[in-house]
Amino acid sequence: MQLPFVSVVVPTYNRVGLLLQLLESLPKQTYPKDRFEVVIVDDGSTDETEQVFRAFAQTAPFSVVYLRQPRKGPAAARNLGIRHSRGEIVAFADSDVTVAEDWITNAVKYFENGVDGVEGKTEPRGGETPFAHRAHNLKGGQFLT
Repeated sequence: MQLPFVSVVVPTYNRVGLLLQLLESLPKQTYPKDRFEVVIVDDGSTDETEQVFRAFAQTAPFSVVYLRQPRKGPAAARNLGIRHSRGEIVAFADSDVTVAEDWITNAVKYFENGVDGVEGKTEPRGGETPFAHRAHNLKGGQFLT
């Protein structure tokens, strides 16, 4: 049985330093390199995002795609990435994360059993992310903290 082809879609905007960290973590994937691609969607960055991507693409052990759109936000960037992806499974990674070596391998296992979506464990990077992280549970229409 052939493993499914996975498209990793990454929206980014002016995060060249963080994006580089993500790009450096992707070649370490245990999933076969010929069974996934990386689709970077530049959401109108004004930094060196395109140049960093081009340098990365020269040595990447998997297929890479670079798309650019005028600033429309991460949701529009993800949708553009989906439209240009080839994967049977689409995985999203934000440009401010790094992924574990078995990230794709572990996610694909769930799809073999008919699961439609999977979210992996995420951990904030402390002061490196601009958002405060709080967990909420929905019970009876109210958020509990």
